[in-house]
Amino acid sequence: MKRFILVLLLILLSFSLALAASGKRGKTDEDANSEVSEEAAPDDDSAVAEVTEVRASHILVVTEKEAKQVKARLDRGEDFAEVAKEVSKCPSAARGGDLGFFGRGAMVPEFEKAAFALEVGEVSGPVKTQFGWHIIMVTDKKSEEQ
Repeated sequence: MKRFILVLLLILLSFSLALAASGKRGKTDEDANSEVSEEAAPDDDSAVAEVTEVRASHILVVTEKEAKQVKARLDRGEDFAEVAKEVSKCPSAARGGDLGFFGRGAMVPEFEKAAFALEVGEVSGPVKTQFGWHIIMVTDKKSEEQ
């Protein structure tokens, strides 16, 4: 039963990733306005670039213990993509964990919050979602000037 649930969760994650890879289709102007309104307004009149999309890779494992072991390996200098190919339970493992670019609202909230908070090249600690435990690395960001 646990295996069935894990497979089902991986299918749902793959579906979310496919939606993210297809871009922001289906978003209404109201969705976009609500995203902007959640961001704090700058104190001055200078142009501010808001991060609208991130490109991230991740490693998905079942337990927190496994996630901590993965993070320790990465902290010792092992290659993220190689570790992802070896241990990740996500179909993205074949691509070294690369999820491509995705915008806000494309991923589950815990994953999105962690990914958008990271700097390019930074690796997260363990992040729990309904799919399991993730180690996330942001590899690029896209911004839109306001």
